[in-house]
Amino acid sequence: MKWEIKTFEQLSLQELYNILTLRTDVSVI
Repeated sequence: MKWEIKTFEQLSLQELYNILTLRTDVSVI
């Protein structure tokens, strides 16, 4: 469970980071 939660948190963080980068890219464009 702990490992699964950890991986899930990492994935969520990556997704959030990707969304932020996409937003910045869109704003820049």
